[in-house]
Amino acid sequence: MKEAIVLIIYKIIYFLVRLFPGEPGVKHLVIIKTDEIGDYMLVRNVLPCFRKSDMFRDYRISFVGNSIFRQIYNRYDQDTADNVIWIDKWKFRKNLKYRFRMLRQIRRLGATDLVNLVYSGNYRLDDAIADISTAARKTAMASRKDSFIERILFDRKKIYDRLIDPGPASLFDGERNA
Repeated sequence: MKEAIVLIIYKIIYFLVRLFPGEPGVKHLVIIKTDEIGDYMLVRNVLPCFRKSDMFRDYRISFVGNSIFRQIYNRYDQDTADNVIWIDKWKFRKNLKYRFRMLRQIRRLGATDLVNLVYSGNYRLDDAIADISTAARKTAMASRKDSFIERILFDRKKIYDRLIDPGPASLFDGERNA
């Protein structure tokens, strides 16, 4: 019951954030990687590929990441994005005002494309970010196991227009990311 109440409150916040118009975007990719340091270390080598790819070469790139790996990103990977938004996951879960502010900031990016690199994400964080984004094209991995209440309140097929098969659960995340 508590989980349902929390998710309903989150859903209300998303409706409020959507009242703010998103900036019209032109070739703007948002990359989401909000999981932990180990997961980030396994995806680091993939990040430069976005800027070098034929598809996103001319795009402005914004990176939304977990503030826990901010120092590593700033030291080694800061050239992979034009803009970075750091999320404090604890505050994002516990502080509704902070959650609202961060989601509104992401909405205002004016994204045209979004890629969620979180393999085992959840609606409380990375899918919420994708859901409020203005991006017309949103891609994620189709691996999540939603709780019953999440399946009722949120449908990933309505958030993302492309859900990619990430391969078997036993696949090494370094390979999955590539």
